[in-house]
Amino acid sequence: MIAALKGGRLGHAALDVYDREPLPADHPLRGMDNVTLSPHLGYVNDENLRMFYGDALEDIEAFLDGKPIRVINGV
Repeated sequence: MIAALKGGRLGHAALDVYDREPLPADHPLRGMDNVTLSPHLGYVNDENLRMFYGDALEDIEAFLDGKPIRVINGV
């Protein structure tokens, strides 16, 4: 990908997941003008965390009551 970005075969790349995190300061992607880098944290905000943990608690309570919810493929 780096070669394709440098050679113009890719116009731009936007990445938020890396093979090594955090991405090392000297990594070639960090110095490229046609690359947008962000941490893999886009979902982290109060509203999403409240919903996630609220749903998890609701799932556990329903399971313990013998009436599971949000069941995938009828399992």
